[in-house]
Amino acid sequence: MGNCMDSPTSGLRAVWKERLLMVVVLTVQFVSRCTDTFLYPFFPQEATAKGLTPTHIGIVFSSFELSRFLTFFTIGYLISKANPKHWCVVGGGLVSVCCVLFGLVDSTSGTLYLVLCSLTRFLAGSGAAMLTVASITLLLKITSYSSSFVIGAVEGMQGVGYMAGPALGSALYTISNYTSAFWILGGSLFLLNLAQALVLPSVEQEVNKQSSINLFNIPGVLVLFFQVTIYKTIVEATYSGASNYLSFTFQTSPSTLGIVFSVWSAGYLVGCPLIPLLVNKGFIYSQILIAWVVAAPLYMLAGPSPLLEFLFNGQKYFLLTVITITISIFLAGVQLIPSFQAAINLAAVNGHEKDSMQTYGAVTGTLNSAIALGSLIGPVFGGAITQMSDFTWTLTSLAGLSLPVVTVISVYLLSMKLLKLPLKPIVGEDVKIENSEKEELLSESTDKE
Repeated sequence: MGNCMDSPTSGLRAVWKERLLMVVVLTVQFVSRCTDTFLYPFFPQEATAKGLTPTHIGIVFSSFELSRFLTFFTIGYLISKANPKHWCVVGGGLVSVCCVLFGLVDSTSGTLYLVLCSLTRFLAGSGAAMLTVASITLLLKITSYSSSFVIGAVEGMQGVGYMAGPALGSALYTISNYTSAFWILGGSLFLLNLAQALVLPSVEQEVNKQSSINLFNIPGVLVLFFQVTIYKTIVEATYSGASNYLSFTFQTSPSTLGIVFSVWSAGYLVGCPLIPLLVNKGFIYSQILIAWVVAAPLYMLAGPSPLLEFLFNGQKYFLLTVITITISIFLAGVQLIPSFQAAINLAAVNGHEKDSMQTYGAVTGTLNSAIALGSLIGPVFGGAITQMSDFTWTLTSLAGLSLPVVTVISVYLLSMKLLKLPLKPIVGEDVKIENSEKEELLSESTDKE
């Protein structure tokens, strides 16, 4: 195979090809995430008119996250068995088709409507999980960007899609109708998925010494899975209860609530491109620990907590709640993004290939399944506590969850230090080799064109 990177022109083509690949993949991630949340503003009303209860509506929404939880695990461990490009295209296609089908389900009602909505959302969640794992794995494998940058970019774009989805859904529903809204977004994703199929390169299957299932034999990976699950539980419990709390406590209008949620999402998005810079400097566990330690008092102040009654005398402050939760959401990115690099490092020092689709897929699938699990637990956990008391006690409980996480991570890091076990591989010539191999993959794809 000739090395076209020796030519400045070919090298420039490879750079632009890499950038085009990132843009297309991230755009597909954005639209895919929009298909998940764009129905939030209008589906509950439509479903109620079809005879569904609030519990039924909750089942429809939960089926998406349940499917993601199950599929993330499965695809994470199967990713190296087939070309990641195929997983990407199939996943994107499944999400787009399910989006269109969900709009067609409107012609039914009652129990059949509930079953078809839940089934369609379940399949869509499975496709979204395939798309996420395969996209991240492929970008980690063939691009020259650092793993933390790739994770930050994908997480950031999904965050933008999550935030923009409801606004986009409201606009589509207003200018068209229920079914057309799904057709427009689903059709757009289908076309983008075709473009993705054209730019994604094929990657050969690998032969690895270690089975990806052995990843769960690594104690550090279990620690990371635990902390990521708690991170997402806290975020979802906060999001699910904050709207009612702000409305009833401060008489916040719907438009103001929209601005508040946008500010919170922006807090997370700001961190996505900044956190990888620290990860690349070697600050991984220190970031995670600091974020958890700082998050605890922030959640205590957000209510504020009834335990701080002696300081606030029953007074509640709108700006205090908004600002403290904004900072907490920013710290959520600090808790999540370094975890992927930490897991990849632990896999490498425990015998897994460092620049392997199997390793990337297993890590991505495992930690994303933790995210999906937290998304399932969070609203239920927060809702149960709020129902028994109020949202200020929910925030207090979320602050309390920081304690076991800090304890577990601290004990783990101390144990590794005492046992003199490495947390990451030694950086050396092998890193240069890996980067060279990635350049060759892009160069070879450019040559074929």
